[in-house]
Amino acid sequence: MKSLYGLKQAPRAWYEKLTEHLLKLNFNHFDLDDATLFVKKVGKTVVYLVVYVDDLLMTGNNESYIASIKKELGKVLKSLIWAMFITILALK
Repeated sequence: MKSLYGLKQAPRAWYEKLTEHLLKLNFNHFDLDDATLFVKKVGKTVVYLVVYVDDLLMTGNNESYIASIKKELGKVLKSLIWAMFITILALK
């Protein structure tokens, strides 16, 4: 039962870490009915990031800025995936 409980907590931990990192990147956080919206505005540049369960959708009006955010998020998500993998192995 402990392993099932641990696995149920993984998505919540992933979401919390993602939110924490996006807030550090100065995104504004909006809770919607079925998803979560993060918006970052720097001058005339706007980036929208929608999180639904474990899916991310990012769009905006500056491709190079979006690419830099994707690169930064890639580092964080990679470390989160490894941490979850290690936790799952430890529970088994």
